[in-house]
Amino acid sequence: MLEAGLRALAITVLLGAAGLVSGCSSLPSDQDLSAARYSSEEWKKQFEWLTDQEDTDFLLFVRQLDVAESKAQSAIKRGKKFSKDDSRLARSETSLGRVYLERGEYEKGIAPLQDALRIKSAAFGKNSADVADILTEIAYAEINLGQVEKARKNIDEAIAIRKKINDVFAAIDSDFVEGLILEREGKMKEAKDKFASSIVAYKSRLNIGAGDLSNAQLNRTRICLRHLIDLSKRQEPGADLKPLNDSLAYLNEWFSCLGRDS
Repeated sequence: MLEAGLRALAITVLLGAAGLVSGCSSLPSDQDLSAARYSSEEWKKQFEWLTDQEDTDFLLFVRQLDVAESKAQSAIKRGKKFSKDDSRLARSETSLGRVYLERGEYEKGIAPLQDALRIKSAAFGKNSADVADILTEIAYAEINLGQVEKARKNIDEAIAIRKKINDVFAAIDSDFVEGLILEREGKMKEAKDKFASSIVAYKSRLNIGAGDLSNAQLNRTRICLRHLIDLSKRQEPGADLKPLNDSLAYLNEWFSCLGRDS
């Protein structure tokens, strides 16, 4: 009786397994699933957005700013198809804001950066590196528009976030912007020290090979040099400024080679 029961159970299991195996033949293969995924409307939207976004990043890097603006606007249009709160949209708006800042159109740069800040704050919380980056860019726009109090508020918040999350590597950009703010606040010695330390930080990043500086950061190094030379002339008449002037001349030549949008 027991043996008969066990045999019946074994036959049932085997028949079930056979049915399962035969049923698997009707499932799509990995190749079919892959083809379906890449031909989906969602993947098409992602691919089109990413193509425009990567083109924007490259064009911004090589400072073809007019074309970068066009590509960024196209990426934003595609990003809005995901949703008005999508982090991909925020990335594209940040890129457009940076294009405007690099072109000296500071007022135009604030709106896309502020919307990117809204999205990133909601997605990642206020204490994130992305939020600190965008606050720094907004403060840079504001100080160039003479909005000292607004710039100070935003850079203080960015610096506080970086300290909280120990974002030492990216603090270089916030330090540069704070130097501009200190100068506008009339704190010339503090500004001079900040410009000098920022130049050292930019150069050390190149020397240790921890990551190449973007052309935007090289341009900010150039701005630091200009301000430091000017402050040194006023505060230390007769100081040897040849090393600073040589560095500035080298960067000026580099940007001259990049072309008309530099």
